[in-house]
Amino acid sequence: MIPFRSAGSHRSFGRFMLGSGLLVASQLVAVQTLAVTAAHAEAEAPAFPALLDITRQLEYLGYEVSMPSASILKAVHPVRSNFTARQYQNGLLLSVTFLPNIAASNDPVGYLRLVNKLNQDATAARFYVNDENSMIVEGWYPYPYNRTSFARFMDGFNQFGSQFAEGEMEITRYLK
Repeated sequence: MIPFRSAGSHRSFGRFMLGSGLLVASQLVAVQTLAVTAAHAEAEAPAFPALLDITRQLEYLGYEVSMPSASILKAVHPVRSNFTARQYQNGLLLSVTFLPNIAASNDPVGYLRLVNKLNQDATAARFYVNDENSMIVEGWYPYPYNRTSFARFMDGFNQFGSQFAEGEMEITRYLK
């Protein structure tokens, strides 16, 4: 119910001024429509508390950011690894998937040694092999968002890309 006062009085309701004690039907419909639209917008709001800040920072770092769904953020970079992100455990979980080549199946011990070595050297990422034998790299950033700490997190998360590029490990032996 929308509050209003008796004739001659005025009461502010959001952006509307209700006066003369009468509420015209079209005004009532407009106010109800706004309330429904606001509730609908809240229901469709992205799942990321600091989405705008995170998106701006990723774009500043050279990523092209999109949202294929309300719960998934996709970041593409010309040099660094592309990743997806989703809200997880009161934070943001970044994930990169690397597909295995035939050597990963032919030499599973060597493949898992590589994954273990990556985990030993990791700063802000974890590495594992999923059921499809793909190598997954994940990093978790806890909320609340802070520009400086997120920049440090991204540096640590992207550290594995430097290891790959420098050829410190036999990455191409096991991954496509």
